[in-house]
Amino acid sequence: MQPVSSIEIDLRYEYDTGGFFEQPGSKEAMRVCADFFENILTDSLSEINAAATGKVQNSWEARPKHPATGNTLILANLIVPADTLIIYLGGRDLSGGTAGLATSGFSVGGFTDFVDQVQSRGQAGVLTSPATDFGPWGGSITFDTMLDGGPRIWNFSITETEPGATNFVGVALHELCHLLGIGVSDSWKDLAPSGGIFSGEASRIANGGVEPRVTGDKGHWIGSSPGPYVLPAYGSFGTEHGYSQRVLMNATSRAGQPEIEVLTDLDIAGLIDVGWEVAVPAQGMTTEEFSNGDRLITIPTTSNFTYRVQRGNLVTPFSNLSDLIVGDGTLKTFVDENPPAMKGFYRFTISRQAAAGARAVRQARDPNQFRTFSDSWESVGCCQHE
Repeated sequence: MQPVSSIEIDLRYEYDTGGFFEQPGSKEAMRVCADFFENILTDSLSEINAAATGKVQNSWEARPKHPATGNTLILANLIVPADTLIIYLGGRDLSGGTAGLATSGFSVGGFTDFVDQVQSRGQAGVLTSPATDFGPWGGSITFDTMLDGGPRIWNFSITETEPGATNFVGVALHELCHLLGIGVSDSWKDLAPSGGIFSGEASRIANGGVEPRVTGDKGHWIGSSPGPYVLPAYGSFGTEHGYSQRVLMNATSRAGQPEIEVLTDLDIAGLIDVGWEVAVPAQGMTTEEFSNGDRLITIPTTSNFTYRVQRGNLVTPFSNLSDLIVGDGTLKTFVDENPPAMKGFYRFTISRQAAAGARAVRQARDPNQFRTFSDSWESVGCCQHE
C-alpha cells in the first residue's frame, strides 16, 4: 500500500527575480523532486503562526538567503501551515563550480511555548541534548547560472541525461536533502561530534553494518579512496532500484554521468537518522511464471525495512507466504513453488526495523519566560561541478 503522505512542500518563486525558473521544464522538474519527498515523509509538523497565539510578545522572522541575490531575506511572522515546508527558489551565479546552494535561518522572540514551536515544530527531539529530531520551517535553494565564464547548461529531464549539461534532478534532490537536515541539523551533527565517523544506527545498517564517514565539516558522506561510497540506488527518476550508484549526498555533482543521480540506500537512512518518519511505498513488485508453473516474485527493498510476500484471491484472504525478508537496498526474490490453481494475487507488506533509542535529555524551561533564539545555516562545499 502507498503510505499516506503528511508532508507538503510549498514551492515559491516570487524571489526568482533572475528568471531561472522561466526555463522550459524547470518548474515541472522541481515539482517532481519535491513530490518524491512528499511521498516518503510521514511526519507531523505543527503550524507556525504568531498571531494565532494571541500574545503580541510572540514574533518571529524567517531568514533564508534571497535565492537571486544572496542577501538575507527577512520574512516577518511568516505563516507556515501545519505539515508544510516552504521553499523559496531562484538562480544566480554561485562561486566556483557550485551548482546548488540551500540556506535557512530564523530568529524568534516570545514565550517558551512559541519559541519551542518555531524551533522544533512539535518534534520534541529537536529540543533534547543530544538532538534526535529536526523540525524545519523550510528555506531557500539557489541554482547556479554561470560556469567557466558562460551560462551553465541545465538538463531538466526527470529521466534522461544530456551530454555536457548539469542534471537538475540530482542537484535539486541533493539540496532538498540539506533542507531536510542532512549535513546541517543538530540531530545530524550530534551523530558525528568530532567529524569523521557517523554513528547513526540506520546509516550503519545501510552501510553494511559499518559506521559511514562524513566530511570534516559534517556536510556530506565521504568514502575512502578513490571516491564517494557506492550503494544501491532507490528506484526513481528512471534509475533502476538497486543500481550501483555513488551516494547522492557526496559533495560533487557530475556533468555527463550516465544516469540521473538519485537517493541511495544510505541517503534514505540518513533522513531516518536525522529524525524523519520515512515510509517507503509498497510498489514495484513484479512476478514471473516459470515453465513448471512456479512464480518468481521480485521486491525492491530498502535498508531498515522488512518485507513479507502475501498471497490471496477472490475467495481467500491475503496471508503471509514468505518468511521475513530484510531489506538491503537491492531487489530481493522469492519463489512461490505452490501457486494456486485458480487466479491468485500477490502483494507485500513493509515494516520499519526497530532502531536503538538514543539517550537524550530535554532541558526544563519556564513556560512564562520570555526567550529569544536564532539559527542560520547554508550548505557548504556543496554540489561542485566536475
